[in-house]
Amino acid sequence: MANIRKGEGGYYHPGTEDEVRELILHAREEGKLIRVRGSGHSASPAIYTSDDLPSPGDRPGPPDDGNLNLLLDRMRAVLSWDDATMCVTVQAGCHLGVDPSDPSHSSTTANSLFHWLDHHGWALPDTGGISHQTVGGFLSTGSSGSSIHHSVSRQLRGLRIIDGTGEVIDLDETDERFHAAGVSLGLLGIIVRVTFQCVKAFNIWGVQTTTSLDECAIDLFGEGSPKRPSLAQFFQDAEHTRLMWWPQKGVDRMEVWKARTIPPEPGFVPHPYQEFPLIGSGQFAEKIGGVVLRLFSWWILPGLLGGITRFF
Repeated sequence: MANIRKGEGGYYHPGTEDEVRELILHAREEGKLIRVRGSGHSASPAIYTSDDLPSPGDRPGPPDDGNLNLLLDRMRAVLSWDDATMCVTVQAGCHLGVDPSDPSHSSTTANSLFHWLDHHGWALPDTGGISHQTVGGFLSTGSSGSSIHHSVSRQLRGLRIIDGTGEVIDLDETDERFHAAGVSLGLLGIIVRVTFQCVKAFNIWGVQTTTSLDECAIDLFGEGSPKRPSLAQFFQDAEHTRLMWWPQKGVDRMEVWKARTIPPEPGFVPHPYQEFPLIGSGQFAEKIGGVVLRLFSWWILPGLLGGITRFF
């Protein structure tokens, strides 16, 4: 610990696997907890060493509880490319895409995994509906994509973890701990590097419809028919999917998006899915959406729940 100091934001920022190991050994010797924050895309008590955090707030900093909260912002490099097997090895702190709320303010499109894969002509077959997570966080929390046909977990070829004793362990499919470690929330050790087998870059073509539940093209709760497939059949038929249902009285909306992969043809102009109307910039629109959701959770939802409680 002699050369590793806590940063101004309250995080430790190891830059090497040896420094991660040193922090783990220090925590072990001192009887302290140690956690790694990725993008903060989870409940705060599951991210930090304590749930005694500032409130409210989108992504509060780590608690000042004497324990060790790590940020792997200095460990986000692509380490190697294997063109023969189409495998890439990357440090666990690398973000899939850009994280606009990165506490270190160092996450950019240019240092993201998706950027490097795209420039290499490669891709991962399917990820989640967000791209700001770190590689380690995406795996550890069991995040997944919108398809039963593709899965990032099937592309996982290797993991390097440092366990609670400081042992550096390389895992692959021959080790029974391999699949458990990938979704272990750090309980088997801190993931420091990951190897993925990639696919060739591709585009997708999709269509989205918004209807009432009765008019939905999917028989959401039934066995389906030739004209309206069941939910299970829909997932089998559609390569990529996204479903959002608002069952509230006065709303009754069902949003169905489905897509398929297409070759990366020259001249292809993408029209990305926009979760919020584009006002100025995507980040500005997301912030407006975040304010609306917070108002709902702080004011509207408690009122509804209070009314329900009084009713019963």
